[in-house]
Amino acid sequence: MARGALRANKMRSFLTMLGIIVGVSAVVTILSVGQGARNLIMEQFDTVGTASSLVFSRTNVFNNDDAFTVEDLQILRQRVPNLISVAPIAIDTAQMRTARGEYAVFLFGIDENYDRIIVSETVAGRQFSPRDFDSSMARIVLSEDSAARIYGSYHVDGESVTLISGGRYLNATVIGVSHSSIQQMMTQFMPEEMLAEASAIIYVPLNSMRQLLGKEPIIMALALLANDVAEIEAVNSKSLELLHERHKSANRKPYRAMSLTDVMEQANTIINIVTIFIVAVAAISLLVGGIGVMNIMLVSVVERTREIGLRKALGATRRDILNQFIVESVILTTFGGLIGAIAGVVIANIIMFFTGLKPVFTIGSFLLAVGFSVSVGLFFGIRPAMTAAALNPIDALRNE
Repeated sequence: MARGALRANKMRSFLTMLGIIVGVSAVVTILSVGQGARNLIMEQFDTVGTASSLVFSRTNVFNNDDAFTVEDLQILRQRVPNLISVAPIAIDTAQMRTARGEYAVFLFGIDENYDRIIVSETVAGRQFSPRDFDSSMARIVLSEDSAARIYGSYHVDGESVTLISGGRYLNATVIGVSHSSIQQMMTQFMPEEMLAEASAIIYVPLNSMRQLLGKEPIIMALALLANDVAEIEAVNSKSLELLHERHKSANRKPYRAMSLTDVMEQANTIINIVTIFIVAVAAISLLVGGIGVMNIMLVSVVERTREIGLRKALGATRRDILNQFIVESVILTTFGGLIGAIAGVVIANIIMFFTGLKPVFTIGSFLLAVGFSVSVGLFFGIRPAMTAAALNPIDALRNE
């Protein structure tokens, strides 16, 4: 009987469900896309060991005395418990001349210890071999974004380039393209104006960087590897203490440590906040839809007063009338929830088509969205149902 009443007013039933459909589709879309974004971030961080961290100089308080030295690395290796390896990262700018033009680039000078700490994903070509760090022949590795921006391809191994800095030239060969999540960590402490000007990020052995600059490169960051992820905070704390002591800079604190765990937590926090906010907005849409359901059901009670009186006169109990209207309300919100869930899947896949972000659909998100819509139907359907059940049959039959 409840389904028949709804079929009799198809358009009104659909418009009543519309608020539920919008709310549920928003919940499913946001939860699936949010989980997809979280998984993508975690996959990127898998390229860096979770026991890795970065100690760097804060550029807003940096002076030449704050640059890390070879002695700093030796002291850290000797005096920091649970520290397995330290890798210097020298940073400078240069021009890179290619067959396609000349570009401003960031130079990240590294040594053989870098690969022990940072597990870079090889996109094309190869990574540095031990021989590359001592060779007089300069070889470089491009970051993934840089290769795409300059060459429009990742298959650029064998390309010849010329690095230019301070009037000095260094001919080099591209041996590969890599992807590393620590790149984002390193660029966080670089001056914005330098980032805006640079077209590419390239990795180069420290030995080759010395040849180009004609002097010792400025080491602005250190990559640390602890023996366990549980020890990374203690390793960072002790390293900062020793560095501030050696450089007599405890009052300025020019150094900062950032672990992969910190970055992961920040990323998760941001995703969670955005997800909660948008789901809350979607929940408001569901509540508005629920109010619409209650409003339509109250109108339906008024329109069907004679029907209710006739059913009561023929023996229907208050419970029968109550159940009929509650079932109508739940049917509306349940179908609205199911349609909304399907719409959410479709929207999420459209987002995937345009952005490449792979949404993740879970049973939990569907149950949450549809379950909430059913709860809305129960909650907002009770009042109209009680109104209908409380009608006096004689008065109802007299209604015109």
